Amino acid sequence: MSQPLLLSLAAVSAAVTALVHLLAGGAHIARPLLRGDGLHPAVRDTHYFCWHLVTIALGGVALAYALAAGGRASLELAVAATVFSGAAAILNVVLGVRGGHWPWRMPQWAFFLVTTVLGTYGLLL
Repeated sequence: MSQPLLLSLAAVSAAVTALVHLLAGGAHIARPLLRGDGLHPAVRDTHYFCWHLVTIALGGVALAYALAAGGRASLELAVAATVFSGAAAILNVVLGVRGGHWPWRMPQWAFFLVTTVLGTYGLLL
């Protein structure tokens, strides 16, 4: 496989992750969060803000890979996206293990792992 193809696949993987975040995360995380359930409004709004930051970051990762794959940006952008994806996978596993939720109640690690592997392999070519 060629580097542009692998980085394009990493971009698709990151875009799928963003889409799942928006659809499933919106329904199962953001909407219940907005109901509050006893949360102080500042806590609720801060968590909702963070949810949107994740949405922006996931879109940025997909864009970074796409730009690097198309030769419109340097590979350093793909390196940054790969480091972000790998760190997100590790963080998700650590938090899941600590909370007793890993691996299936917090499956985000699998999405980030696929993106990280594709990005790493693409960068090594």
